Amino acid sequence: MKEALIFIKKVELKTIADVLSEYHKLSDGIVPSYVIELRQTSMDTYVLSFPTGITYNEYENLLLWFNNEIKAEKDIYGYNTTKHLKKVRTTTNAMFWVEPSNGNIMFCREDGLTYSETDDGFEIVPQKRKYLPLDVQWKASSSLIKSYAFVYVDTTRSEWKWNLIFYSRLIGAMVSFFLGYYAFLFTVLRNSHWIIIGIIALIVSFCWGWKSKGCLFEKIENRLVNFLTSFFVIAPIVLSINYYLRIGTVKQQVVVIEELYKTSGRHNDNYLYWAKFSFPPNNNIKVKIPVKSDFYNTLESGDTCIADYRKGLLGITVIDSLYKPK
Repeated sequence: MKEALIFIKKVELKTIADVLSEYHKLSDGIVPSYVIELRQTSMDTYVLSFPTGITYNEYENLLLWFNNEIKAEKDIYGYNTTKHLKKVRTTTNAMFWVEPSNGNIMFCREDGLTYSETDDGFEIVPQKRKYLPLDVQWKASSSLIKSYAFVYVDTTRSEWKWNLIFYSRLIGAMVSFFLGYYAFLFTVLRNSHWIIIGIIALIVSFCWGWKSKGCLFEKIENRLVNFLTSFFVIAPIVLSINYYLRIGTVKQQVVVIEELYKTSGRHNDNYLYWAKFSFPPNNNIKVKIPVKSDFYNTLESGDTCIADYRKGLLGITVIDSLYKPK
C-alpha cells in the first residue's frame, strides 16, 4: 500500500508552516498518535507525508483544514487508500481533494471513476477531475523541512484522578477561605501587613507566570490575574496560620465601643452582631468583631470593654475575646 500524502502547490512555505503549526497546537493530545513530515519537492510544491500512518478521519480533517485556512489561489490534493470507505468497491489508492463548489471530500480513481462524500458514505458522481499519476520517486527528490509529532493522551483512564485533584483543590480552597475569613475578623491588621502579603503574592505571581507568552497587553493581563489569584490564596493562609497558632502571652487592652450594628442573612430573623472599636497604638486601627447576641444586647455605644489579645505565630495581633470589666 502506498503512503498517504497531501500535496500543496502555489502556496508559500511560511503559510503552510503556520497553518500546520496551529493545527498541531490544537490537535496534539486529542488525535491518534502519528507523525507529519513537511517536505518540499520543487519551488512551489510541498508534501505532507505520514511515515507512521494516519487514520482516514484524521487525513480528511487535514484536507479540510488546509482547504479552509489557506485563503489564496491553491491546489491541494492527496493520495490515500480507499479500502475502508463505505460504498467503494476498490482497494486501490485514489487522488483526494475538497471540491470548491460544495466543500465535499472527493476522490477519483485511475480508471476515471469519481466519488463524492455523502452522509452515508461515498457515491459515484460525474467525473470532476482527472487523475494525476503519482511520481513514485517523489521522496528521493524531496527535502525534509520539519516534522510534527502528535502524541495521543488517553484522558479516560486518568479522568477520575484529575477530578479528584480538582475537587480536592476546590474543597481545600473553600476551607482555606472560610478559615481565613474567620481569622481576619479577629486579626488586628495594619497597612504594613497588607503590604507584606501583597509583596509575597507579587513574587509568587512573577515566578508563576514568568514564561507567559503573547503580546505586551496579554502578558500584563496574565500577570495581573496571577497576582490577584496569588493574593486571595496567600492572604487566607497567612491569616489562618497566624490566628490558629497563637503562641503569645494573653494581654488586656481597654477599648471603647464606637459602633454596634447587626446584619441580616437570607432570612430576616437570622442576624450577625458586631462591635466596632479602635485599637492601640494611637487608636488608629479600627477593629470590628462578631459578638454573641446576649452580649450585644448589654452593650451601648461609648461603653468601656476589655479586649484580650496576643500575638499569633507570625507576630500579628489577634483578639481572643471581648467583655465588660467586672
